[in-house]
Amino acid sequence: MKNHLWQLKKLPSLAVGNQPNVLLVGNGINRPFDVESWKDLICKALIKNKSFYGYGDIESMPATMQIVVATAKKLGRCSDESNNVNKETQEIAKRIRIDELEEKQSDLLKQILDLPIDTILNTNYSNEFELFALNESSLHSFRSCQRRSKDVKGIEEQFRLFQFSSLGANYPDKKLWHIHGDIAKPKSMVIGHYYYGKLLKQIEERAALCKRNYSIAQKKGFPYKPESWVDYFLIGNVYIFGLGMYLAEQDLWWLLSFKELHFPETKVYYYQAEKDMDKDIKKLLYAYGVETITDIPLEKNDFIRFYQEVIKDIRNRIDRRK
Repeated sequence: MKNHLWQLKKLPSLAVGNQPNVLLVGNGINRPFDVESWKDLICKALIKNKSFYGYGDIESMPATMQIVVATAKKLGRCSDESNNVNKETQEIAKRIRIDELEEKQSDLLKQILDLPIDTILNTNYSNEFELFALNESSLHSFRSCQRRSKDVKGIEEQFRLFQFSSLGANYPDKKLWHIHGDIAKPKSMVIGHYYYGKLLKQIEERAALCKRNYSIAQKKGFPYKPESWVDYFLIGNVYIFGLGMYLAEQDLWWLLSFKELHFPETKVYYYQAEKDMDKDIKKLLYAYGVETITDIPLEKNDFIRFYQEVIKDIRNRIDRRK
């Protein structure tokens, strides 16, 4: 980790049975603003790599596989998927970095950070939360706010499970986890089927350890000491919005399955407008015990208003559980 600025910071212990409030948010929160979509990124990769295909040819594929096709230099067994995706990831990291926030975007981020939640899990690679909280867009500033709950200096591929952003003096108790990596270190960004598979293996190992340690703490009456975002997802009550929960998100679906099986006392809430709710995904969420909330209206595609109402509902639910 040469020249990296991260610092070691242990996470606070939690009383067993006192579930933390966890927010899982995706790129939907950037949807109302001038931020490149996944489709935009894939189309540019197809053109840049002089692909045999157009976006219409791969649109129905899982997103984790679209990037593989979009970056393929040639067809056949010799194509190096991991290397091609890795090179494209570096270009994507440059394109999605945010240097300035719109006023309405800042307002939305403030409302999210003001929620009475213990930690935020973010599938975005970009820096919008850090930019808002620290008012500084440089990658140096981004790196300087990164903390690690465990010294994994020598384990290159596992650090993303234990790395979070500390959001400064205005939000001293808030922790933000880029669960799929971030632009400050493009090699950490999980894009493509190959990388999702590797991440899932790490998550499985951490989840098993979390289950064992939580059970020991429960039996002995000790507080539980979380170390990673996986711990928070499993032991907490999770509120999800701005995230499509597409089937390509294999890590999150696996965690929902594990959570329902081993932490049934916890709750998961998923927010989506009824008109945007995929019926098959809704059935699968129901099978995993997730409460889907689809009655918040999305009028005239006003996503800012929609998310504001979602935030109000989350606050009310947390207040009622106190």
